[in-house]
Amino acid sequence: MEEALELTHLSIRQYQRPGGEVIALLVVAPSKSDRERVIPMSAELFGVIAAIVRRHTRDGGTVPLLPRYDPHERRSSAPMPFLFQRRIGTNHEVISDTTVVNMLKRRCGELAEHHPAFHAADFTPHDFRRLLATDLVNHGLPTHIGAALLGHLNLQTTRGYVAVFNEDVVRHYQGFLDRRRQARPADEYRPVTDTEWRGFEELRPPKG
Repeated sequence: MEEALELTHLSIRQYQRPGGEVIALLVVAPSKSDRERVIPMSAELFGVIAAIVRRHTRDGGTVPLLPRYDPHERRSSAPMPFLFQRRIGTNHEVISDTTVVNMLKRRCGELAEHHPAFHAADFTPHDFRRLLATDLVNHGLPTHIGAALLGHLNLQTTRGYVAVFNEDVVRHYQGFLDRRRQARPADEYRPVTDTEWRGFEELRPPKG
């Protein structure tokens, strides 16, 4: 949430790939580590960011410059064109952490009117970071790439985020073994005997 609230109009960049394709980038200020990181924006994310900028500049002006108070460092930043700001009456202010949490609670309440399971939901912004990490890695993105996108200097941190279900691992590995068996001579493989299975059971550590 801190990284999102610190995004400014200056965080939006572009990059031209060797083939000439131009992609939009989002520069995330240091929060999890001591260095900036650059995230390629999907079309959906770019659409959201563009809508935010248009909302702030719809009267022909620029994104207002505002200071942002950091509750962790207990100081205000220099005036910046923060993306997540709002106008209350005639004043502008950067959206606070508490406001974001309350917005999520209200949204869950609205969803619960049609989906009762959301009555028990209590999302935090960090939950969506974990959900994204899990979705990326479970759909084939290498862990070290996910770590770079999330700003993790240690791969173990990313692995701790990711919920990889054992059954999914077993299913994919079993599929690999089946494909390999089909490509090899049949006599290289045989079923496990009852004696071998009992020996394996005896080698396993006791439960608990």
